[in-house]
Amino acid sequence: MEESEQHVLTVVANIVNVPNMLNMVTYLHGTMHMGVSSSATTVTNVLGATSGFAMIGAFLSDSYITRSTTILLFGPLEFLGYGLLALQAYLPSLCPPACNIEAEASNCKEVHGWNATLLYAALYISALGDGCMRACMPSLGADQFDHEDPSESHQQSSFFNWYTFGISFGGFIGLILIVWLQNDKGWDIGFGVCSILILLGLLVFALGLPFYRNQIPEGSPLTRILQVLVVAFRNRSVELPEKLEEAQQRSAEPDFIEVLPETNSLKFLDKACINRGKDGAWSLCGKIVLRVLPLFISSMIGYVSNPILFTFTVQQGGITNTRLGKIRVSPATLFIIPTIFQMASPSIILASIIAAVVERKRKEAAVQMSLFWLTPQFFLLGVSDVTSFPGLLEFFNSEAPRGMKSIAAALFWCVLGLSSLLATFLVQIVNRVTRHGRRGGWLEAASLNNSRLDLFYWVVAVVGLLAFLNYLYWAKS
Repeated sequence: MEESEQHVLTVVANIVNVPNMLNMVTYLHGTMHMGVSSSATTVTNVLGATSGFAMIGAFLSDSYITRSTTILLFGPLEFLGYGLLALQAYLPSLCPPACNIEAEASNCKEVHGWNATLLYAALYISALGDGCMRACMPSLGADQFDHEDPSESHQQSSFFNWYTFGISFGGFIGLILIVWLQNDKGWDIGFGVCSILILLGLLVFALGLPFYRNQIPEGSPLTRILQVLVVAFRNRSVELPEKLEEAQQRSAEPDFIEVLPETNSLKFLDKACINRGKDGAWSLCGKIVLRVLPLFISSMIGYVSNPILFTFTVQQGGITNTRLGKIRVSPATLFIIPTIFQMASPSIILASIIAAVVERKRKEAAVQMSLFWLTPQFFLLGVSDVTSFPGLLEFFNSEAPRGMKSIAAALFWCVLGLSSLLATFLVQIVNRVTRHGRRGGWLEAASLNNSRLDLFYWVVAVVGLLAFLNYLYWAKS
């Protein structure tokens, strides 16, 4: 019973979040009249902030309040954020005057003043709610199973499979329904439906509140990490026993924290487990966190290409021929393709190369290129996301001690978030390097037709290749 309510919230949240992550750049560029790079970097900054907020939610749920309480406390903020976006899109006085930014870019006024403040407030309020919820959902699901019971332990693996399926299924529905509502019925209706869906998902989740198994918060995990470092330093002159189990004596104190299995890396931190009276009951959580850092950083760099291709590919699609017979296909809708198929992670490098070639051909074409020339890069773009998502999430969850499960899930989202911030940094660096006199950088034009997105995609491909080689090195280590 309790897992079904969580799966409903997972599906509903991704019906809302996945299409808005991809289609928001269309709203910022076409309705709010932001430039090519500023609309893209605004989206990547919001994605980065969402993951930062996930760390806040994870810290609170692991340290002070339960995970289900964290979801119900912060979830309504996402409802409020999309409500504010719907209100702004509905009232013309809160938006810039309507114009075609591709045809008359010089006459279009970008959102500014209090209207810009309202826009950013709505985006970051919804990001706060989304981040806190996404950090707690997988960990709360794992809490519903007894790790000591073989049958329930097997069901936990099944839960993660269903959780991943819920994300893909929700995204599939959202990329059809929400994108259609936003682009054809109006952004106010699209955002309004998103707000209502979040509210309904939270209400369904609340129905299962009496049935959830809640992990009791065990205090700040950051304190325990610092304790491990301090005690390891204090015990630096003490010799480690040949068998570490001799040093790991269970404490009778009620705040005892589990002792994790011995590992062969970072051996100097094992000295934190040596029992020296009252300071003996230390966990290996600090060692675990340090041990996953190389893979965390490598994965973060490897994901830099994803938010760049997400945002700019949707903008590419906006200036192509989007007709399929009598049907108008929204560019973000093409992302449903990678939610069905799977391939290897190096596909992101190939996606960048194909994107560069297609963009060059688009600019040279005598007639407007069809949107469906972007299908290969859309396909390859999301495929790496689909295949790497479950593995990284389960890796961080399995490596974490019991009192840090939410922070482990948040670390995964931080991989995506920090890579989005690095993507913003990469765009700014490229613009600065390629700026000459009065001529702007490659991505500083108001329209893609006046930008050098094709050359920028080659830079992204090189970054992706270096990141992939770096990831392979640390994964083998």
